[in-house]
Amino acid sequence: MIKRMLIALPAALLIACGTDSAPPDPASTTTTTTTTITTTAPTTTTTTTAAVTTTTAAKFEAADGRDLRACADGTCEVIVRTGDSLPDASGTGPKTIQVKGGVVTLSQTSSSGFASSIGGPAGSVQQTNNQVYRIVLIRGTEAVLQLSLA
Repeated sequence: MIKRMLIALPAALLIACGTDSAPPDPASTTTTTTTTITTTAPTTTTTTTAAVTTTTAAKFEAADGRDLRACADGTCEVIVRTGDSLPDASGTGPKTIQVKGGVVTLSQTSSSGFASSIGGPAGSVQQTNNQVYRIVLIRGTEAVLQLSLA
């Protein structure tokens, strides 16, 4: 009877450890922790090891928060949303932001009517004149955007 319980206990413990079949968030980090369970009987010791995976979403924050005016000098890290207007340090006028389908687009129309746009997915780096735009992270209709001067 005791031997049957010792054999059935590790199997029951492994069955109780389920797995999450949902795909991980692309902006996530994964940490694997090993848990050891030891069962002791008067004459037998059984050790069962199971891996447990925990997914933690990357922090969605920026050094300048939502203060888009911080970008007026050409250097900032801000959270932008669809419809925001981002100041442009080069003097060519503000850029309008659109965040949709995992892509950030910055559009601009000059006073002469010339329209231009740049953008891309998270991790993209674009440069126009001496202004560098880095798309750090995208979440729904918001993105973390870094601006620097080349």
